[in-house]
Amino acid sequence: AADPATLCPFCDEQLPASPSTELLQLRTRMEAISTPDPLPENSGHRRPASIVQVQGYCEQHRMERNVLPLAVAENWPFQPAFDALFDRVIALGPLLTALREELENSSFFRESKAHYTPAPSLPGAQPMSMTQMLSVGHQYSSSERLRAQSAGYYGEIGYQIIMVALRFMFPDGSDLELYEPLPYNVVLPEVLLPETVVRLVQEDLKITPRAAKLVINDSYTFGVTRHP
Repeated sequence: AADPATLCPFCDEQLPASPSTELLQLRTRMEAISTPDPLPENSGHRRPASIVQVQGYCEQHRMERNVLPLAVAENWPFQPAFDALFDRVIALGPLLTALREELENSSFFRESKAHYTPAPSLPGAQPMSMTQMLSVGHQYSSSERLRAQSAGYYGEIGYQIIMVALRFMFPDGSDLELYEPLPYNVVLPEVLLPETVVRLVQEDLKITPRAAKLVINDSYTFGVTRHP
């Protein structure tokens, strides 16, 4: 049997060998709101009042065990300069403006257009309505799309800052014909945001666009866990 000291007391998964101070403090708080519930495979198992209470702890230890070593090896920023992020996005304005006028050159635009437009060969295929396009089910219908359209290691904090900057530069109602057949509220998060993040990651790590896309995908969990 595994040493219970090496197992999570809630989900019974293996813990990181060198947990962060943050994780240790979080565990102390979680133990205070749970009760001992030994299992044959984990004598240190504990039962919380609700699994939701310990979900954050389990996400954190999975990230530290499975993703953190990769983050260190790949030199992902642990503390992005969020205070400078808005201005960095604004500085990309001319480049993004040029891209916006030639959206067919964007792989993100082509992918989104294909995602929302049914193949002509399908019998009875109809283009999606705007309501369907904007539904969460269609926008985030796969983890691959969610990762590709994320802010990578910038997490949710970075995502929101980048979106604010993009809305500032390209307000709703301006030049909507450039986005056809997609609506503004699809193009911004699914095309302009990932195009922006690719360029930010390129600047950070001095890598190619293709390599930056891989980093964004691989660092998604790291980003949303560290910067929710």
